[in-house]
Amino acid sequence: MIRRPILFAVAMAVTALSQSNVGAQAPAVGDPAKGQDIFNENCSTCHTAAATSADSTTLSLFGVVGRKAGSNADFSYSPAMQGAGFVWTPEKLNAYIANPPAVVPNNIMYFPGLPDAGQRADLVAYLASLK
Repeated sequence: MIRRPILFAVAMAVTALSQSNVGAQAPAVGDPAKGQDIFNENCSTCHTAAATSADSTTLSLFGVVGRKAGSNADFSYSPAMQGAGFVWTPEKLNAYIANPPAVVPNNIMYFPGLPDAGQRADLVAYLASLK
């Protein structure tokens, strides 16, 4: 007789947990071609998509997905980015592009963020294609 209340409690807990994770979903799948346009409009002043950078002030984002933050030997990072301690995943890039100071506080890169989730998905898809 105790089984039904326990099953009901378990079902309610599973429902509550699944609803609480709605905001923790991975970014939407984007269009790399659109992402390249967004990159050119928003990022290309300070970043390059080429495998190497022509100078020490332009950071290459080639191969950024899967790379440890602050680890490109050809670039001088801020102490905040050097100490970030994470690997750039599509989810981490999405969060960073949305609100950089929330992901890496005290970083010196100026970028106010890209609020449009669709544009972020396109940009992340483009960055992921740079291999």
